[in-house]
Amino acid sequence: MMWLMCNTFATRFGPSPFSEMVSEVQHRYHADAELMYLAAVIFYGQRGRKQFSKFDDRQGYAGSPPSVGYLKGLFTDFVTAHRIYIERYISSLPLTIAKADHTFQFLKYIAGLKGEQIFNAAYNILNEFEECRGHSLTQTKSLLFVQDLWERIQEGFVHGFATSSLTKNVVPVTEWTDLPLLTRSLAAPVTIASNSMDIEAAANALLEDLVNIPSSSSRFNVVALTIKTEQRAGELHLDIMQLQTVDHVCVFKVTDLTSRSDMLPSLRAILTNPTIIKIGHSIHQTLQTISQALSQPEIDTVLKTRSPPLLDLGKYAKLKGVLNDPSVSLTALAGVVLKRSFAAPQFLPYPWSGNMSSQQNEFLFSEIDCIWQVYVSLSERNSVGLPLQPTQATTHGQLVTLVQGCKPIAEGSIVAPHSGFLNAVMDDQAHTYLALAFFDPNFEVPTPPTPSDDDTNFSTTYVSSNTINFEHWNGGTNDPDDDSDGSDDDSESEDDIYSRRLVFETSSDDVMQGVETDPLGSYGDENDFRTGGKTYPPHERWKNVDFDKFAQWWNAQVNFQPRTITESNLRLYYKLPQHLEAHHKKTISWSSERSTLAAGANFAARKEFLEILNSEDNLGDVLPAILFAAVPDGEQDVSLSSFSVPMSFDLVTARPEESEQPGLESQLLELEQHQEVDCDIAIPFGPDELPPPLDPDEDFAAPGPLQSTTPALHQQLLLPGASVPAPSTSKSPKRPDRKWETVFKSGQIAAVKLYQWLCSGRARQRRFALI
Repeated sequence: MMWLMCNTFATRFGPSPFSEMVSEVQHRYHADAELMYLAAVIFYGQRGRKQFSKFDDRQGYAGSPPSVGYLKGLFTDFVTAHRIYIERYISSLPLTIAKADHTFQFLKYIAGLKGEQIFNAAYNILNEFEECRGHSLTQTKSLLFVQDLWERIQEGFVHGFATSSLTKNVVPVTEWTDLPLLTRSLAAPVTIASNSMDIEAAANALLEDLVNIPSSSSRFNVVALTIKTEQRAGELHLDIMQLQTVDHVCVFKVTDLTSRSDMLPSLRAILTNPTIIKIGHSIHQTLQTISQALSQPEIDTVLKTRSPPLLDLGKYAKLKGVLNDPSVSLTALAGVVLKRSFAAPQFLPYPWSGNMSSQQNEFLFSEIDCIWQVYVSLSERNSVGLPLQPTQATTHGQLVTLVQGCKPIAEGSIVAPHSGFLNAVMDDQAHTYLALAFFDPNFEVPTPPTPSDDDTNFSTTYVSSNTINFEHWNGGTNDPDDDSDGSDDDSESEDDIYSRRLVFETSSDDVMQGVETDPLGSYGDENDFRTGGKTYPPHERWKNVDFDKFAQWWNAQVNFQPRTITESNLRLYYKLPQHLEAHHKKTISWSSERSTLAAGANFAARKEFLEILNSEDNLGDVLPAILFAAVPDGEQDVSLSSFSVPMSFDLVTARPEESEQPGLESQLLELEQHQEVDCDIAIPFGPDELPPPLDPDEDFAAPGPLQSTTPALHQQLLLPGASVPAPSTSKSPKRPDRKWETVFKSGQIAAVKLYQWLCSGRARQRRFALI
């Protein structure tokens, strides 16, 4: 029976159901015995035999199932007698990994005292094999009830199976642990105050020191602030306030300040004065906690102002380009900014409301000094991620970051002055690199000359079937042979490379010949380059074309989606000026070869050559998009034509120009501007890693791993102040927008040389096809 009780009680089968189970078993045994008795009487043919006695007949069968009380007493006596052996077995079990937790469910099966539960929880310790290594019934979840249990377990391991303590001399390991320890940098006297009079005197001295600072001094009205709190009886209590300025370090024990009337005037003035900037880690939450603990609505009023006098170190570090996450811990800020290791001791005496030990005081001093050092170090750095100012747009070498949708896309530098066109070079690996430059705002389209018979500039070049061929024309005079200026040099300068001409060509697999037609015949209207539906030779097509219409038409070409180009069987081909002939050396060679193939009968060789020309390896198929970066004058806005499908960019600073460090008010304004931009901008280069200064008169070298790709969308770079309204839904505007021309003639145009991409290659090709 004890074996059954041990097995059933362990599975929550209590004494009452066990008693019923034993009673049922005994009644079944009585019934079986009665049947056997009757069967024997019939078999032997005996008559006059007595009936079989009933189960509860005390003079006969006398069945007696055990009661619940009897089973409880029997089980209790059994466990008491065997407890010493059970505990010996439990203590002999291994315990390399202990898993301890409270249990509440099975306690309802344990008897109470007059119906009241004696215990509320059971604390069980399991080893790595899910075996019970220790157990104890507790009245609450407090670990004070099981402290003796753990001590006994530790003492049991002394006998030959001891494991070294995992809590003694333990140093937490973080990514900043290997850095040198943070040391205090301020030799100012430290003030520790615990009563109201001492706190008021120290706060008054600190306040007078802040107010008496001259406005011309480099020391601003700044105070570092942090607090220590404790949760007691379900309420938040403020225990410690730490403050530091240039000349003072104060630690106030404010445990006794529990109501609004207890708030000291000088301390309230420091926390609510708008001319005193409070700096700290999560400073907004810190002041909210003080307001809640001390019932100070004035602090809430200050926090709800548009520009509260606060400076959060996390957001300040993001403004300086040190990190991207403003919610990092103070330990991480010390490691990133100061290159020092700072962390609270693991076994610091607790709580803060008790008597302060020397270890606690030293930690409080180090913590507030760490906040101050982080602020001082960040204030000496330049800000990043701010909107580019018009003066910076003309500063040569100004590092900038291209931002789209609050996401950095690419990094580069301002090129100023620039010659007004797109420069491109090819490196040894046949990769194309572009420096994004823009047209001269004062550019006027020259009148193309009439081609002569021997003029090779207007020769037709077959590039591929159904291809629009763009060619640069070195315009400057109406006649390339005109030497009226007294010069014998027939070559044109790079500054004159503005005009382009169009040749629309058709070809087939059998016959390839040039047919000069209107390039806009498929979708143009009276505002484009056609006049009355007539077709003009190339040299006459540009006579009455202004720059606005040319830019609109160019945008329409660049904005072709790849799917649309495929369906219309059009391919865009762009040919760079002759001074970049090395860039298209392979393309020129292929053009000559195809002319030979077109005249011959080798159709297999011609087909193979066309496949190569149409492949991705053909660098001659690169069509750079025209990119505009302009700041409109006054209140004017940029209005795009319906032809363009722009994706607007913002230019933000990656490293401002070297200048005198701005004041604290300017830095707070920069912080507000940075939060409006809300993008993760980091310093792309170190002081010794900046690229060499660029010479705008020379071709750009290839500085970074940019891959050439075929662009599909027109991109637009916008400086702050320019807004981009949604493009019109009409397919053909009646006249070009005059605001566009005004923006171009404002002279505020930037050119950016890209150093590196910050997005993946697939996203760059799909969304940011700049080269």
